[in-house]
Amino acid sequence: MRKRYYAIILMILTLGGCATTTHVYQVEVCLIGHEQEEGFYAFMQTVATTSHLVFKDGSDRFERDMQEIEHIGDLSALPGETIYFGAESESGTGGFTAANIGLNPLQIAVGMSPTRDRSFDDRVINRTIDEISRRWTAHRVPASETFKPRSGCGEVARG
Repeated sequence: MRKRYYAIILMILTLGGCATTTHVYQVEVCLIGHEQEEGFYAFMQTVATTSHLVFKDGSDRFERDMQEIEHIGDLSALPGETIYFGAESESGTGGFTAANIGLNPLQIAVGMSPTRDRSFDDRVINRTIDEISRRWTAHRVPASETFKPRSGCGEVARG
């Protein structure tokens, strides 16, 4: 359990660029299978592109960094399962982050930072959350709560 706390703290510190305000919209996405994972990734890339956000995938780098920290060890169920990407405006005033760090392999925590531009928030954040909820099993998580592994969400059958 201690490993998960270190991972969450590291994730928060690493994602600091996207969390520029105290209010963040949070969504938990429960994917089923790697086909849905690929579709979700492609959808979020499209959101970034059409919203003029800079998209970055840090999944591989996060896994490498975690392997270098000996006392924490490997936090993923299997190498290559880390999901960690995000996008932010060029001015760094808003964006989103998605990750499964410390969660089930296909349980994705999405945080979206609002900007000072209400039209952007309505056009990008609210529409994106609505579309995520329409396409995948998802629910909003109050900003006052944290993401935790949840039975039945994003679990991968191991055979």
